Amino acid sequence: MRETFGDNLAISAWHLTDETLKKVFNRAAMRPDKCDFSPGVLLTAKTLPQAEWIEEEIKQFEEAGFKFASYIPKDRIKDYVNTDLYLNGILFKGDEEGRQYGHLNPLKYTQTVAKLAHDVGAELFEHAPVKGVEALEEGGYLVTTPEGAVKAKNVVLATGVNFMRPKGIDYDVVPRTNVPVQTVILATEPIPGKLAREMVPGDACFCDASDAAMNYGRLIPEPDKPGYFRLTFGGADSLAQIQTARAVKGIEKEMREMFPQLDREGIKVEKVWGGNCDLSKTALPVLINPLPGIYHASGFSGQGMVNTALYGSAIADKILGKDTGKFETLQQLNSDSYSANKILAWVQAARTLFPVAVEARKEQKAENARRAEQKNNSAAKPV
Repeated sequence: MRETFGDNLAISAWHLTDETLKKVFNRAAMRPDKCDFSPGVLLTAKTLPQAEWIEEEIKQFEEAGFKFASYIPKDRIKDYVNTDLYLNGILFKGDEEGRQYGHLNPLKYTQTVAKLAHDVGAELFEHAPVKGVEALEEGGYLVTTPEGAVKAKNVVLATGVNFMRPKGIDYDVVPRTNVPVQTVILATEPIPGKLAREMVPGDACFCDASDAAMNYGRLIPEPDKPGYFRLTFGGADSLAQIQTARAVKGIEKEMREMFPQLDREGIKVEKVWGGNCDLSKTALPVLINPLPGIYHASGFSGQGMVNTALYGSAIADKILGKDTGKFETLQQLNSDSYSANKILAWVQAARTLFPVAVEARKEQKAENARRAEQKNNSAAKPV
């Protein structure tokens, strides 16, 4: 981010994100089960270029005075994820002020946020998709749904990849800010605690630093079997929806390569699911205020748990007239829009992602060759 936006904007954005993490954590902590929160996010490298990038990234964090991240060298990676594939990593956990990086149950967190909104007077109407937004002569907007209409001074359009463009909101008002990209996640059958902790000794979730085919995973406690866990493992975003079956096979292969313990113990994949995430051109969210009282946020690119809270707060401050500067800071991170034409938008996305995917494949191929050479050299040494 510092290379793209400069030091001041990048550091300001990081501070805003870090502050929002504290809010998310405090919301989760309101429930007795804390929304199943577990501390720690481990960002890892699977190739030498990724490892070099991680070393540079931690230097920048240290130069900026951030204390929420620490460098994890290769000889300590297995304290968190017991695999031979990771070369180094950055552990995001928090600092002395209590800001917590980690992972939680997204459904429980969503229910918590809904309750908080309800408790302060917000009315939530389910199964009422917005079909039209019409400007009124006296000011404000008439928002129509199949279940009725609502007059509103302000309208926030922020449904991400499921954004159903209502009548009255043309592309000259809200441009196409994202394209849908599919993510697939696998979950194993319940695994005994001893084996689960052999694979993932730490509490942190993990993901690699690939720009094209990132994999990620975590252990989830099995509620019906105390002491058992499921390993969830996902990734392999693909623009072409027909690749779903191939993506599932590819992800399972990568999961088993990463954790050979699964094959050793005969652990099967029991659940598979997926969905679309709203990918912007830069994988950073887009925030716009195209007309008085109209706000739009999208393009969270799979990083919405914290960013939606941050961007929602920025919109709320703007509506309430609070001069916090959040909205203006985040707007500076906006990427260019995609074409209004759906086919052209896909072509634009493919042009962006294809070279990145090719480069990632080359990196991984070189890393596989390096590992094979190391293995052959070790086998050739006299005992």
